[in-house]
Amino acid sequence: MPTRYLRKEVTVKGYANSISILNAGQVIATYPRIYGSGKTQYQLEHYIDLLERKPRSVFQAKPVKENVTQELLEWGRRLPGGNKEMVKLLRLCVDYGEEYILAIKHSLPGGIVPTVDMIRSYLHESLPAHDIHLEKEIAVTPTDLTKYDKRFGVA
Repeated sequence: MPTRYLRKEVTVKGYANSISILNAGQVIATYPRIYGSGKTQYQLEHYIDLLERKPRSVFQAKPVKENVTQELLEWGRRLPGGNKEMVKLLRLCVDYGEEYILAIKHSLPGGIVPTVDMIRSYLHESLPAHDIHLEKEIAVTPTDLTKYDKRFGVA
């Protein structure tokens, strides 16, 4: 569950296909149910606040190992700021989606290790769109609306 609810009273409701965690009547998390014993599922967005407070554990944390692609982990190890920069990169992935962050990285020139600040500068720019080329022009015939105008007393 989200780390901000640690040491607080919560209610856990188990359903046939999902588990919900509530605090003061508000649903704070819902997970698909995993059948079997000893199985754990982590969601990175619930642990990112804790990782921001303790960045040295970022590469050993199970929520990171189980939810982040190997490409992102390797990129994070090469960042000049170390663990703190990796946590900032993970925050961007939580906020904008890992696929979007990796798409920005792939759009940059090769041979450089993009920093988190470089990625942030591209966040508000749109990625290059794929153009759709039509083989033929679409003919649009103009419509004469004077009949409707006369009928409703506009003309």
